[in-house]
Amino acid sequence: LVLAAMAVHVLIAMQLPPEHQWVLLAANVPVMLTSRLSQIIANVRQGGTGMLSFTSMFLTFLGSVARIFTSLQEMANPLVPVLNYLLSALMGGTIVAQIVYYNNLKPKPKAD
Repeated sequence: LVLAAMAVHVLIAMQLPPEHQWVLLAANVPVMLTSRLSQIIANVRQGGTGMLSFTSMFLTFLGSVARIFTSLQEMANPLVPVLNYLLSALMGGTIVAQIVYYNNLKPKPKAD
């Protein structure tokens, strides 16, 4: 399924004029927001982040921040990519903050 989606993406990108290729990048935003927001909400409901890796999420967050600056420097019209990476950094930063917060919580004493 993933390979089929990648093939369709490549075929569309090859036939789509460069000035309209931003649509493909913008299509990623709802998927990213849905996945990250569902993780953030699940963390709040569970009162913890479970087995989420701080290192992995922190590097994902840093990668999004780096892509913001790279897009601003390298692209002529960086609005859609920068918004995409800004939202990704915001969601990733929220999850990193949750990991730090929940890992530093003092356990509640058990009532006997």
